[in-house]
Amino acid sequence: MPGAEASRTGSGALRAYHLLIDAMAVLAAIAALVILVMILGDVTSRQLGFGSWHATIPVVQLMLLYFAVLAAPYLVRERAHVAVDSFINAAGPLLRKIALWAVFALSVASCLAFAVTSIVLLRDSILSGEQVIGGIDLPFWLFMLPLPLAYTLVATEFLRLAVTGGTPYADEMKESL
Repeated sequence: MPGAEASRTGSGALRAYHLLIDAMAVLAAIAALVILVMILGDVTSRQLGFGSWHATIPVVQLMLLYFAVLAAPYLVRERAHVAVDSFINAAGPLLRKIALWAVFALSVASCLAFAVTSIVLLRDSILSGEQVIGGIDLPFWLFMLPLPLAYTLVATEFLRLAVTGGTPYADEMKESL
């Protein structure tokens, strides 16, 4: 997006905001590496006759969730997420504008709803001490931990795109706004 790089060099708060999103993307990449190591280690251990690692399935489940939610704000910011634009490409300028604003409104509203819901779930899981039973037991709050921040940042990124006249589509489609 033109000006996206300039917006990352703005105020200290804006720089911190972009640094947070970048750090979350790095953590998402680390989660992907943990998945790779866990699966490779588990398969190798079984092939060598040592049996399966008990932690593989619960840790991989946790890391898959972390990978998805931690990468999401970065993917929206960079417009590297999945966006179905076949309808938008076939529409006229007015319909494009209406559809884009509908996409922004639904995206922001749903992400904020998920953020609020995940805050409640995080609080409840901490208070209850609920465990996810698997090869190893993990506290349920670990699964909820990144969700409030991630969903809030995704909503913020969609809102930022709407306010700055951007689009969620990689090719910009400026004529639609």
